[in-house]
Amino acid sequence: MSGNFTLIKKTKFTDIDEAVKLPKSDLALQEDGYLYQFKYNTQEKEKKRKVKPGIWSMKNTNLGIQLVETELGKKRLLLDAVNATAIINEANTFFSKLHVYEALGRQKKRVVLIYSAPGLGKSSTISHFCNEAIKQDTGTVVMVWPTSKIESDDVLDFLATGSQYTKKCTKLILILEDIGGNEREGGGIRHVDAGLLNLLDGVSDVFKLPTFIIAPTNHPENLLASLADRPGRFDLLLELTPPSASERIKLLEFIASRPLTEQEVTIFSSKKCDGLSIAHLDEIVVRSL
Repeated sequence: MSGNFTLIKKTKFTDIDEAVKLPKSDLALQEDGYLYQFKYNTQEKEKKRKVKPGIWSMKNTNLGIQLVETELGKKRLLLDAVNATAIINEANTFFSKLHVYEALGRQKKRVVLIYSAPGLGKSSTISHFCNEAIKQDTGTVVMVWPTSKIESDDVLDFLATGSQYTKKCTKLILILEDIGGNEREGGGIRHVDAGLLNLLDGVSDVFKLPTFIIAPTNHPENLLASLADRPGRFDLLLELTPPSASERIKLLEFIASRPLTEQEVTIFSSKKCDGLSIAHLDEIVVRSL
């Protein structure tokens, strides 16, 4: 939080003795035989950020975390080919069973780690899920947290004490971007700081709304076991796998907006095409045209 210093006392060194009581100060300087004592004042008391329904991206500023209205991609999506239904079903089950968490005295939050190789539709799947959630419930709040840019402690403080939801807000979907980091030369495990663990554990009354957390990563191996392999922090680990032969055909027809020829079906059903990602298939259609 920004602020400034104000002078609270100016004292001659010659006047300082045991009889002189100096006040406590945040900063003390000496110059020309005087002791200058200052107090640090914030420019204003930190006001809680009002949070309204919608899709927001977190941004770090001099005044703390700000929410910037954003829009997730609305690319057409073939749901059964990218496992989006698994996320939607998990979220719908959670939000429809909040009474279970209440009866058990547990925090109303569910955390899902989505992992795969690049190009298998994590971003498209999450975007589709969030946009559908907004359509189903206009009180939904979506927050996108770029974990490589904003520290966990800052997000924890923001959610716990620095923000206030309006009455129209009904639920929160929190997206933890790039939680697994990038591939490192020689391998290695990414440090998982205490702030992130505290946030996932729900300390400091951080979950004021029923909260569904999605954390996509290309590198689950970079996460410590204490984070990835523990219910309550991550309740579900969902792997997106390359499309099967039948899914490849559906995807190619979906992307190309036409049926495949018999020859194309034979080629793309073969084992030689196993492992092709959705991004690969998309590029194949573009090159063919």
